[in-house]
Amino acid sequence: MICLHCPDSTALFPNLKAIKWWGFGLYTAMLPLLSTRTEQMKVTLVGLEADATNDFFAALEGRKLNLRSFTLRCAISPAEVQKTLSQAISTWKHLRHIDLPLFYLTPPILQAVVVLPELETITLNYRERSLFEATAMVQELSPNAFPALKGFGFSCNVVSDALRLAQQSTDLFARLKSLHINASNGVGNTDVIPFVRHLGQNCRDLERI
Repeated sequence: MICLHCPDSTALFPNLKAIKWWGFGLYTAMLPLLSTRTEQMKVTLVGLEADATNDFFAALEGRKLNLRSFTLRCAISPAEVQKTLSQAISTWKHLRHIDLPLFYLTPPILQAVVVLPELETITLNYRERSLFEATAMVQELSPNAFPALKGFGFSCNVVSDALRLAQQSTDLFARLKSLHINASNGVGNTDVIPFVRHLGQNCRDLERI
């Protein structure tokens, strides 16, 4: 039997740096493989209820990981798991890349990621079906949000909201190299043209939109 609570000093693979895990309700079997040297994690949670998903995120928080990259695939509503997920994310001070389901940038999760000092990219998964969450529409950011961010993926209701965000966070948008926006209520010419004009005039480092 594998002990699910083995300390880091007795980790099964103490030099393991990357792990990709897909398991139908078998997330606990992954925990003994993790250590403070684990830098990359991609996990797909299938067949878990909200309580079990919260237990998983709480377990990740307790492992004291030094992740550089975290990718999550999860069909649970973000409103049901945002507290434990945000608490886990807040402990990963060296995180550089995070890839989340489409509507997972809810206020608690956003609050956890905006202060990560080394975070360079936020990616949202557009390919898999995701439950809509109205609170995941990014409306505003604090003046010191994302000190190292270069790639920003986020959701908004309409493109004019993205324009307003760009106008409010000029320093952040000016240094971005990639920008991916999910406009949940559609895109129209009256919204896109002013936004593109603003990006062209103020976001000169952009390489991908």
